[in-house]
Amino acid sequence: MVLPEQGTLPAKDGLLAVLYLEAIIYLGIGVVELFVIDFIEPPKYVRNAFEGYFHSMSKKFHASVCMVLGACALQGIVAGEVSRFELEMMFFTLGLVMNMVWTGFALPIGAKGWLISIALKPEFWFQIWIWCTKCDAVRIPILVVSALLNIHGLVLAILVLKPKMGDAQSFEKMLDESDPEMKAKFEKIGIFAKPIAESEPLQKGNA
Repeated sequence: MVLPEQGTLPAKDGLLAVLYLEAIIYLGIGVVELFVIDFIEPPKYVRNAFEGYFHSMSKKFHASVCMVLGACALQGIVAGEVSRFELEMMFFTLGLVMNMVWTGFALPIGAKGWLISIALKPEFWFQIWIWCTKCDAVRIPILVVSALLNIHGLVLAILVLKPKMGDAQSFEKMLDESDPEMKAKFEKIGIFAKPIAESEPLQKGNA
C-alpha cells in the first residue's frame, strides 16, 4: 500500500541495514569527490587545467547525486523512520546513478567486464532490493520515472555509445592512448590479454 503523505516506515531490519550501507558508501563517495577531487592528480588523458576543470566538475556532479542519496539514508537512521518523500528520493537517486552505471554496456569488455563494471556496483543491488521490497510504498509516477532513467541508460549504451566504441581491439587501443594505467588494470584482471612481451620470460623459463 502506498504510504500517505505524512506516512513513514520504521527504520529496522533490512531497511536499516541498507540505510547504513548507503550512508557510508554514498556520503563517503560524495565527500571525496566534492571536497578532495581537486587535490588528486587527474588521469593521464587530462592534458591541461581546462580539461582538469571539466573532469573535476563531472566528478562533483556525480558527488552531488551521491550526497543526496547518502543524506536521505542518514536522515532515516537518525530519525528511526523513513518518510514517503525520503523513500521516493531513494528510488529517484538510485535511478539516476544506475542511469550512468548501465552505460558500462557500451564498453566492449565482455561478460566478465560487464559483471565487474555493473553487477559489482552497490547501487545495482540496492536498487534490486528497494524495487523488490518497497515499490508498493511509493507513488506510481516515481516508479515510472525511476524505470525510465534505467531504460534510458541501457538504450543510450547500446544504441548510441556502443557503436562509437567499436570492437574490443579498437577500444583497447583507445584506452592505451588515453589511460595506460586503466588498461594495465584491465589486463591484470583478465579483461584484456597481456602483451606477448610480458609472457615471453615465463614461456622461456618453462622451456
